[in-house]
Amino acid sequence: MIALSALVLSGCQPLPSPVAPESEPLQDSAASEPEVYTPVYDPEAIDAMIREVPESPEWDYVWAHLQAINDQAELGPGVPLEAELSPTVNPEMAQVTIDAYSTAMGIWSFFGVDEVPAVWSLMSEQDYDWWYQRVIAIEGDNPALDVWDDETNRMGHCSLNEYSFCGYGNPQRTTGITFQYNIIGSKYQGAPNRNTVAHEAVHFYQDYYSQTYYEFMPCWFVEGQATLLGNAISGSGEQGPAPYGSSDLSRTGRALPGDASWSVEQWKQLLDGFMYDDEEKARCTEQEINYTLGAVLFEYLYGHYSLWDIHELTLAAAESENWEQSLQDVLGLSVEQLHTALATYVHGLLQDSVATR
Repeated sequence: MIALSALVLSGCQPLPSPVAPESEPLQDSAASEPEVYTPVYDPEAIDAMIREVPESPEWDYVWAHLQAINDQAELGPGVPLEAELSPTVNPEMAQVTIDAYSTAMGIWSFFGVDEVPAVWSLMSEQDYDWWYQRVIAIEGDNPALDVWDDETNRMGHCSLNEYSFCGYGNPQRTTGITFQYNIIGSKYQGAPNRNTVAHEAVHFYQDYYSQTYYEFMPCWFVEGQATLLGNAISGSGEQGPAPYGSSDLSRTGRALPGDASWSVEQWKQLLDGFMYDDEEKARCTEQEINYTLGAVLFEYLYGHYSLWDIHELTLAAAESENWEQSLQDVLGLSVEQLHTALATYVHGLLQDSVATR
């Protein structure tokens, strides 16, 4: 299954990180400047942080915790990457992009990723013919030729123009390789879209261990994890975090499938369907519920379990291709218990949004 990404940046002003170093008492507090947290690359400290749960399960603490880990990890050497460049892509911007992805992989180097099993192509919005021929040449017997629609000039969820920065990956089970494609618009300047880079870096991490999660894991897991990390890592802005609406989640940019009138049981039934019902699984993917709802569900997971806990769950599921048993073995939860907890969380968020109007 093709994992697509064309992401909407979300603004977030993180809470002070719980891992910021303590300052010494100041002699003249009236004349002093507020201390600014400066990330430091300390592998032992980072390794400890990825095994810690945020000090509060509230979503803004979760985001701040993820940001603090990444801010420090990206100061390290990252993971080396190479890419094939199209005829029209700006080579300087291509190198900036390669460096940004290598840096973004820094956090995943703490989870055993020492290389990215990807064949990577960088191109501009003008390179449809080059992309088409390259897909045929490298993807084997079943090339995915419908991702870029030349008539509408859309690639997956992204409407392409000279200012676009977006991409997608096509992981293949037989080879264990992900074919990754990124558009760098011919007039795109500055740093690469931080959300897109962080999002795709999660997929690189996931693909390092399996290309077939959709066959045995909940449909929201793959894109939900990537969306949350992409949003959180890129989530800073002058306006701060956007509030929840009654039926949409502003910081993820898309509508939830339900609203504040839904009961916990209704949310649970939805999650059960996405796990066990083939029609609901298809609907999950088609309506991008895997992105939006998945990101909200990962807020709960990372508010109650560490990055390392979820990594071990991912590894166990990838090795056994048995989500239910892996969930029980690693987190000590049944699917019934997990879905009840997740449903309660989403229900509570929407109830809170109504109460604070």
